[in-house]
Amino acid sequence: MNSPCTQIVKCFLCNARSIVNKFPEINQLMYSMTYDIILVTESWLTEGISYGLIDPCNRFTIIRRDRCSGRGGGVCALIDKSIAVAEVVLSGDYSELELVVFDVLNVLPTVRMFVAYRPSNYHQNASHYVNLLLDCVNKYSCKAEAV
Repeated sequence: MNSPCTQIVKCFLCNARSIVNKFPEINQLMYSMTYDIILVTESWLTEGISYGLIDPCNRFTIIRRDRCSGRGGGVCALIDKSIAVAEVVLSGDYSELELVVFDVLNVLPTVRMFVAYRPSNYHQNASHYVNLLLDCVNKYSCKAEAV
């Protein structure tokens, strides 16, 4: 394995608009491509979708934030298990955000990743949502907190 400071981590970001109806494509990204981290917005996952259904080969750490009510939304990160990560548990003050945060530990310095989705039909509260997201990023960014 490469030393922590020379390891290259390959990432892929997509807006899936439902992982469930794209399992073949997601599995292609997971098992046939060379991505270490796959970040997904609009995952549309629900508590009824198991981790084993998303990753049948059990090769990825899955961190997800499903939308609690309604259809759509949600975010998730699929991280190859060779990459050491630690999920950052956010304060309840940010519970309305569709957001996952985690640290990539095999690199120096440690990298903190945020995967966020802002609902497009959030017109009335868009300003509040963005301000809350910015507050969260400021509070949980590596520069504001010892990692």
